[in-house]
Amino acid sequence: MELLNQYGEQIANMLQWLSNPETTIPVVKLLQGLAAVVGALISSLGFYKAWRYAESKLGERLSEFLAKEESKLEAARRAARDIQQSKPAVKQDLPTIFSNRELHGALKHVRKGRLPSAEALLSESLAKCQDRENKAHAKARLHGRQRAVANLLLGAIADQRRDHQKALAYFQAAHEFDEHDLEAQEYVGLQHLKLGNSIQALVEFSKLAAAADSAGNFAAKARALRYCGRAHEALPTPSYYNANVAYRDAIQAFPEGSSILDVAYVHELRGKANIKLKNRIQANSSLMNALTRYSSLGQAKNSSAGDAKEGVKRIHEALSELQQLVTSPQLPNGGTVVAPPPQSN
Repeated sequence: MELLNQYGEQIANMLQWLSNPETTIPVVKLLQGLAAVVGALISSLGFYKAWRYAESKLGERLSEFLAKEESKLEAARRAARDIQQSKPAVKQDLPTIFSNRELHGALKHVRKGRLPSAEALLSESLAKCQDRENKAHAKARLHGRQRAVANLLLGAIADQRRDHQKALAYFQAAHEFDEHDLEAQEYVGLQHLKLGNSIQALVEFSKLAAAADSAGNFAAKARALRYCGRAHEALPTPSYYNANVAYRDAIQAFPEGSSILDVAYVHELRGKANIKLKNRIQANSSLMNALTRYSSLGQAKNSSAGDAKEGVKRIHEALSELQQLVTSPQLPNGGTVVAPPPQSN
């Protein structure tokens, strides 16, 4: 606005100078002066429009427009009620409720009693209104997606700060926008797991596995099943048998070309779950599968080498624990463990 005021002062001074009867200037200079005035006016209008309709101001303009149109629509509804009550519509001064040319013309036809012409124009305008509405919905959805991404980022920041309750709220907000957002749902489950809500985490990961399977996203399904296994182990009464099944299904769900490190980790988790079950055969098989994959990565020169070497170290520790199992292990309550039949890898 300060820029507009500056232009306004310059224009006012120029006009005052040109209107002075004592001022004598050649015609060419007069025309140049007028051209300068017009140019300044046009520039001022351009700056004003750029300021008024800047993206940051669009919300205000939209609010003004909607308030104005709302009052027009209410007046039109009153007119429609009068027509419905068999009042003489042709004598009514129907309000101009629409800004587009077709509907304005249709209302004129209604006032003059030319209903077939009005019907044709209204049908045409209805299609155009529908098109504009569809575009408005698309724009609204775009804004919603932007909010969802912002919530995902805020949730990630809160998670890094170990504020898992706040992170959960952000991830839930992102998932509420789109219930098919597998990534947001995965993060919701993880926060429940970190907060110790293992039962709710299991619910979220089970739903995620089903949704990922329906979407054909088998990498997401494998991750969800892996998290199901972790949730089963984190239950108040751990279910290592169900964890073992979840890890088995996760291994089978991994699509071809999946990360070797990810697959090795699930084999490792399955091996440790079977140690808890005292199932030495399956535990040994899973741990050796993990060791083979970790070892192949540990010798490579890539970003996964460090994680792979840590994995090798964990596997050796698990194998040492496995060696301590006796042939017929006893439960703490004195019963004998009946291990489930070995599952395929």
